[in-house]
Amino acid sequence: GLFLTLAREWFDHHGVPERDRIVWGLPNPVAFRIGTKRLDYRPVHAPVVALNRNFGDDWIGWLGQVGADEVEVAEVDAFPAGTATLADRAIHGHGLVQRRDREWLDWRYRACPSWRYRILAATEPGSGALRGVLVFRTGWMGRPVAPLVDWIVPADDGAAAKGLVRAAARAAAAEGISLLETWIPPWSTAFRTVEECGFAAADAPFNLCIRVFGPPFDEHWAKENWWFTMGDSDVY
Repeated sequence: GLFLTLAREWFDHHGVPERDRIVWGLPNPVAFRIGTKRLDYRPVHAPVVALNRNFGDDWIGWLGQVGADEVEVAEVDAFPAGTATLADRAIHGHGLVQRRDREWLDWRYRACPSWRYRILAATEPGSGALRGVLVFRTGWMGRPVAPLVDWIVPADDGAAAKGLVRAAARAAAAEGISLLETWIPPWSTAFRTVEECGFAAADAPFNLCIRVFGPPFDEHWAKENWWFTMGDSDVY
């Protein structure tokens, strides 16, 4: 069939360590079935676990009581100075991760030609020290949802996470949206931090798969060591 023919040609060319050490994606149900049987797709998160929150004004107010008021949050037009340094600190120790340097962040979000991504920055009151950055958008595939696309927050900084979430919720509510959704790996401290913000885990309609062409590791290692967010894919 056409799919297998094209896929095999592509992998024969790109599936070598000199070009790509890994390839990953979120195949649709048909591609998932064929890929896992015929193309060595290795399911890592099947399905991906999402964190969701249907919210109202009461929850927004509650976030202030449990830590959101400890930081100042503003929507900004560009990534603040220090974002890449904070990102390196936030992902330190993760075994497999897309590094979020300034060039990549600007390319992925600010220069995106098809959608407006919004940037929130959380800072320390008084000193102005950067404590967290959140990228989000409002609306997705015609659904009234606000995806929290990328987190640049130290995993244990619950106050920064709550402050950023509250600001995103207020922006979403201003557009008539009352649902937030995000992806964070369930093994991570950050997952628990966002759960403490009042989010609940639920299966997303996506299966994350990987193929490895460089130094070998398996899908079981990847499941416990791979840090990813919505922004690492082209879905959101």
